Amino acid sequence: GKPLQLSLTPDIAIYDRTERIEGLCLSIWGENPQSALALGFVNGSTGRSAGFSLGLILNYADDYKGIQWAPINYVKGDFLGWQSGFVNYTGGSMTGFQGGVVNYAGRLTGLQFGLVNYAASAETGL
Repeated sequence: GKPLQLSLTPDIAIYDRTERIEGLCLSIWGENPQSALALGFVNGSTGRSAGFSLGLILNYADDYKGIQWAPINYVKGDFLGWQSGFVNYTGGSMTGFQGGVVNYAGRLTGLQFGLVNYAASAETGL
């Protein structure tokens, strides 16, 4: 993987959006598979990614392990870690903590804390 990614959009970046980043991503809108610290307005993590994503607007991922902090956090598949924002969504299995106004998990193993909390199924959790 590459140690640093700088991007304005996924197509206007130092490295192609398919290149794995293992280090730091600084973006207006970035999208890469990664094990990295991602700082930007919109942080996209494709494939199996991990790290800490701090977004001013949105963090989104296919599958993610780590921390996502943004007003909106979206994971299409499975998530392990901590999501914090106004809206937190994990379509697959969410293991860990979701703290926000609205929290959704396909399968919950962990804790949701917010105004609206929904899990399609809860294996163990609160």
